[in-house]
Amino acid sequence: MGWKNFLSNKVKQCGSITFSLHSRLFIFLSVLVIIMFIVIMMFFSLTDSFTAELHKTENFIIHEFSNIKRHVEKQYGDISAQAINLSKELSQSIENGLMDNGLHPSDLNNHPDVLEVILSGEFERLLGYLKKTKSSGIFVILDATVNKHLEGAEYSRAGLYLKNMEPNVLSSAEPYITVLRGNANIGRSRGVRLHSQWSMEFDVQDAPYYSLPLAKSRDSTLPLSRLYYWSHALILPQTSEEVMLCSIPLIDSSGTAFGVCGFEVSAMLFKLNFMPNNSVYKRMFCMLCPAEESNLLVGRSLFSGSYAAFNNSKMSSDCLTYTNGSSKLYKYRQISGNNFVGIHGLVKLYPNNSAFEDQKFALALVMPQEDLDSFVSPMRMRFIILCSMFLCIGIGLSFLISRRYIKPVIEGLSLLKQDSINNNVKTNIQEIDEIIEQIREKHANKSLLPEDLFADFIHRVKTLTPTEKIIFRYYLEGKTNEEILSQMYISLSTFKTHNSHIYRKLGVSSKNELLLYIKLIKKSGLLSEIV
Repeated sequence: MGWKNFLSNKVKQCGSITFSLHSRLFIFLSVLVIIMFIVIMMFFSLTDSFTAELHKTENFIIHEFSNIKRHVEKQYGDISAQAINLSKELSQSIENGLMDNGLHPSDLNNHPDVLEVILSGEFERLLGYLKKTKSSGIFVILDATVNKHLEGAEYSRAGLYLKNMEPNVLSSAEPYITVLRGNANIGRSRGVRLHSQWSMEFDVQDAPYYSLPLAKSRDSTLPLSRLYYWSHALILPQTSEEVMLCSIPLIDSSGTAFGVCGFEVSAMLFKLNFMPNNSVYKRMFCMLCPAEESNLLVGRSLFSGSYAAFNNSKMSSDCLTYTNGSSKLYKYRQISGNNFVGIHGLVKLYPNNSAFEDQKFALALVMPQEDLDSFVSPMRMRFIILCSMFLCIGIGLSFLISRRYIKPVIEGLSLLKQDSINNNVKTNIQEIDEIIEQIREKHANKSLLPEDLFADFIHRVKTLTPTEKIIFRYYLEGKTNEEILSQMYISLSTFKTHNSHIYRKLGVSSKNELLLYIKLIKKSGLLSEIV
């Protein structure tokens, strides 16, 4: 019961609160400004004005990603097609060369003396394909070694690897070619220098680009166009640059694989070819990497753009875990704690029914989360500041307008409190001026009937005869002459006689004057005494 009484008292107190005209008008205008503010905010929200900069960024990244992805798939597709053609030509050429010497590709490991001749004979072909594909390297690896009795010979393979040291696709000049792997005499005889990280043979101990295509060609009946393989980004033994290799088996006429050949896409070439537009977002970067479930394997990626954001923490176990954001972009988190935002999609490097179609590669275009926030947040902040200024200015104007509008009303009302009002006073507010005029008339009427005159009239009423008092009482009740005649059952001449006596005794000259006294009697509260 105590709480009910408490709440009841509070409600009564709230109901008894009064507000001045100024406060009421200020509250009304403030509510109007707030409603307008809410409507404007709803309009901006429905038209996505709050997220305009974010949508602009999203569209920019999506458009840039689409262009790069299309370019990547085209170039990698062209390299894959050239690898197939290279494999066919090399396989037939090497087999024919061996047959001229009475040998078969399966005899290569037993005749190391022919390896240099075979590989030297293919130098021009490899160089031509290297220039045509505009890749950063080309190679051929035979399933044979120069000396199979040396230690580690089971992982050493003879071959030839030509490297383009200036993989600038925009340059029309003669590329700077070096020999990375192969017999030194092959390059020297043609004036081609050896690479600074040159080795005689390939180390294939951990070389999926060599073992996997060979194994697939021996275990399946797929055509050559379904047997090429793209490696993830890796560093070849005794080298320092990351590369992706497209390799494909060398198969003789009997269907036996005796080596692999293919092309290289170096980190430098990838960066030159697929550099994102960093005119707006300086640290946006692109990467091509293997994709597993909800992870992008950063440690096996090729990059273009500003990938220094990884702080040189690219390790083989490093990856980006992605989740769907609230916008069209994905959110990425690195194991080391770095956060990124961007978009990615699978890149089709293999045809349907390929031996390696289960190997997924993704192209991602991302940038640090803080870069997006630093670009979008100031825009939002400026918008919020402008809206807040609008609200504050609106409420301020409401206060000033209400004060200026109510001022003459307050002044006019203060005049009504005075006992007398000057005839020249005017507020220019129609309603108040009408009230002032009515008060003036009342004061004027009051001035026509001084108190002693009114008291004399009251005294005179007592001199009336009983019949005259009855007629006077009917006048007090507001009855007309006809109503009085019907009530008293007297003739008109008798009524007129009584009226003349009443006017003479009361000291009035007309009925209007009599009615004025009657009006004053009613206002004075003396009606009950007279009646």
